[in-house]
Amino acid sequence: MINGALTADSFLIEEESVTAVLGWSALRVGDPARDLHWLLAMNADATDGALGAYASTRQVATDRQFTQRAMLYAELEVARWLLHGREVRNQSIVDDAVAMLDGLVDRVHTNSATPLSTATGPIMAIDDVEAMLDRTPGDRSSDDYGHAGGMKPVVDDQSERNSSSE
Repeated sequence: MINGALTADSFLIEEESVTAVLGWSALRVGDPARDLHWLLAMNADATDGALGAYASTRQVATDRQFTQRAMLYAELEVARWLLHGREVRNQSIVDDAVAMLDGLVDRVHTNSATPLSTATGPIMAIDDVEAMLDRTPGDRSSDDYGHAGGMKPVVDDQSERNSSSE
């Protein structure tokens, strides 16, 4: 089970102890890395401490790709922020997202612990990704979103799943 909407504001703290966790409206079965992606924006000591406390509380070791998945979710949030800014036509949001993306690029290029390499898989151009998706088996007819062929978009919200299955 994951909270689905955790942020730093989700925790009530008294005398350095968490006394409550707020905001359970997005409760669901899912990837714990989704709940903890926001931790990666904190300083390294706080992040390590929080992830360590999480692992000891669960009494199981987190898998090797946990931090990578959490980073991916954090990066996707930046992309969502950019898309939101474009949608509402708010240049300050767009500028903020672009600055965040620039920071992400800098972090990726200066990350000596886990640098990008061919070992992480090929880096594909957008045209190559679109061609791969078109080759992916699936319903080749147009779906409810106007997409023809390839994979259907991932629906993350339960209400969207229910409405699309009706």
